[in-house]
Amino acid sequence: MTVKRFITGLLALLVIALMMAPSLMAQSLVSGDLTGTVTDPSGAVVSGATVTLKSDGTGQTRNATTNGSGAYRFSLLSPGSYTVTATAQGFSKAQTTTSIAVGQATIADVKLAVGNNTQTVEVTTTAPLVQADNADLSTNFNQTQIANQPNGGNDITYIAQTTPGVTMNTGMGYGNFQTSGLPATSNLFTVNGENDMDPYLNLNNSGATNLTLGKNDIQEATVVTNAYSGQYGQQAGAQVSYVTKSGTNDYHGNAEYWWTGRAMDANDYFNNLSGTSRPFANNNEWAASLGGPIKKDKLFFFADTEGIRYIVPSSQTVFSPTPGFAASTLANIAATSPASLPLYTKMFNLYENAPGYNRLAPIAGGGTGCLDLTSFAGNCFGQYGATPALPGTEYIISGRIDYNLSDKDHLFWRVRMDHGTQATYADPISSAFNAASFQPAYDGQGQWTHSFGSNATNQFIYAGSYYRAIFTQSPDANSVFPTEVLMSPLGYTNMGGNLVAFPQGRNVTQYQFVDDFSWTKGAHSLKFGGNFRRYDITDYTFGQFNNPLSVITSVTGFYDGVAGEFLQNFPSRQTQPVALWGIGLYAQDEWRVNKSLKITLALRGEHNSNPNCNLNCASYLSTPFLGSSTDPNTPYNQLITANQGGVFRGTDTIDWAPRFGFAWSPGGSDKTVVRGGFGIFYDAFPSIFADNSMTNIPNLIPETLFGVNWADNTTPAGAWSQAATSAAGIRNGFASGASFNSLTATVPGFSAPNVNSFIGNFKTPRYQEYSLQIEQQLDDKSSMTLGYVGNHGLDIPITNF
Repeated sequence: MTVKRFITGLLALLVIALMMAPSLMAQSLVSGDLTGTVTDPSGAVVSGATVTLKSDGTGQTRNATTNGSGAYRFSLLSPGSYTVTATAQGFSKAQTTTSIAVGQATIADVKLAVGNNTQTVEVTTTAPLVQADNADLSTNFNQTQIANQPNGGNDITYIAQTTPGVTMNTGMGYGNFQTSGLPATSNLFTVNGENDMDPYLNLNNSGATNLTLGKNDIQEATVVTNAYSGQYGQQAGAQVSYVTKSGTNDYHGNAEYWWTGRAMDANDYFNNLSGTSRPFANNNEWAASLGGPIKKDKLFFFADTEGIRYIVPSSQTVFSPTPGFAASTLANIAATSPASLPLYTKMFNLYENAPGYNRLAPIAGGGTGCLDLTSFAGNCFGQYGATPALPGTEYIISGRIDYNLSDKDHLFWRVRMDHGTQATYADPISSAFNAASFQPAYDGQGQWTHSFGSNATNQFIYAGSYYRAIFTQSPDANSVFPTEVLMSPLGYTNMGGNLVAFPQGRNVTQYQFVDDFSWTKGAHSLKFGGNFRRYDITDYTFGQFNNPLSVITSVTGFYDGVAGEFLQNFPSRQTQPVALWGIGLYAQDEWRVNKSLKITLALRGEHNSNPNCNLNCASYLSTPFLGSSTDPNTPYNQLITANQGGVFRGTDTIDWAPRFGFAWSPGGSDKTVVRGGFGIFYDAFPSIFADNSMTNIPNLIPETLFGVNWADNTTPAGAWSQAATSAAGIRNGFASGASFNSLTATVPGFSAPNVNSFIGNFKTPRYQEYSLQIEQQLDDKSSMTLGYVGNHGLDIPITNF
């Protein structure tokens, strides 16, 4: 089935659903609903009553009329404080205040008193703490809770850590928290409806400090852990939605500052043990904002700035060669492999001129493997403590304009700039190997909410962003030392820092369109909408291992100039352009069976594109691995399908995601609710998987040599020449049908290439999620919840080396 047929089919489905169901529930990623029942003094419902809703902040008003059941509903409302006014013939005007939360439907029932309609009766109500309108398991954080929650670093993603079912990710892997056992890379973060995500790793799009700054800019946040409503998609984990502050009819603002430093820190136990002084640490963080009216009830502004400057040192033990071992090794290299002597001399000079080397203490027994080196009697390695550190900085500036064009139209525009430099890696041997990343980012969102009378509302969001995250070492790193020497198999500190890891990173441009439409009539609510996003990525992963990695596997090998392994990549380009996109469409009906029972039925369809290398750089095995030819005379261009645009063999055309949920309040109580649901959810696969097929031959030749003279970079017998010759032979021979045997016979030191491949089409990870929960409000400030949440994953990708 083609993408065109997929979109056409989903649109047809939505039209049919619109014709069959008369109405809908309409909160979205950036808005909430308000619903309630108007009754008379006896408790009988009042139909035909006029309900007026007014924003306490901006003065915007909307009107609705109660139906035959006395119910009213306002959809797609911006979060904040509102005043509800109800009027009906023969009754006094009743007025109450309420608050709207993102992703939730607030219930505000109004009781009218008999009297003159010119009189106003203030109705004092307490907002229920339970969510009795749908089955979604959600937690809302208002502005006060966000501001007062202890949050070192002011990272807005930390807010979700206090949500029931959320566990901080303290183990290996990406992502900062898990939800009900789902992967930490299954969460979706949005700001004003726009994906605030890194599509490369499926992580929240943090800035240069690895914090997601902006706490002072957030008005409200909602974390939905089980999202049975149709508007939620793309990821199967928590849906974390942020809405930024706006201006109001009152001027408001703040200024805050935080500091901590070495004077407030104790020294590390191991630093004290080794005589290492307390390292320097310093952290300065600030925030300031201002908002207010440009024209009362019409035009508003809000601006925010936040930033952080810090130095956070690391404490580590450095293991270095002793002077005696260095001198003996240089003498041996000069005699047995003179071409390796220049790099060995450079290396030992760097070790011996490192900060702290004067505190070198020989290791008893000489170090791992030293006793096996019969040609040297003494200590091979010593150790000392080091505290390398780099400064980091980041700041953001954002601005937002809200405009009440009319009672039916509300618009806003927001832009944000984020600049900073990440302290990526501080090397204990030489500052030349330090790594940092300047990471500018820009994003903006626009929203238009339009009311079609009292029962229909549409909300359209358009957004775009750009960020750069390129990680590089100091410009002179290669001239100081041109290869990374991995000494860690022996337990000793590496030379060259993380030289082979740089440059790496990506530039990402994103644009996105989101639309939600709701129509309310009678006891039903209908909602449908769509979410389209596209990412254009410049991928720098091909710069990794352009500098070789020499893996030292034994002290004797190191003494003789021999590496256990020598690895180097030879790409055809240092970067590759990659494009991917996704679309989700949904239809939903929420049926208010009665005041006590609400049922939600939703169907969502997702399509995630096959990421495309625009220069046709993808390659993979022509047949599954176990079915590939093992004949060494088989040409490589028969074993490998090369120069492909799609990085996977294929992807799912449609991922169907049906959901069902219910919320039952026994006796119509707004203080007790039993809710449950079941749904199918999917994870958009992170584009890092695309690197597996884009780093294959012939566009990238990975070379691995064994037992070679790693420091010889000038003669044909050295590892550098052998790797380059082998890579050139593979690249030149691929198109002409070269095989393992033919290249082995003609290319000295030929090394067979590694290959990454996939088994069949790439299936989208799928999760079955279900829950049953009871919630009871205890008093005006407390509630208690008991629930069971489960999930079952299918088509989870596995990497097999």
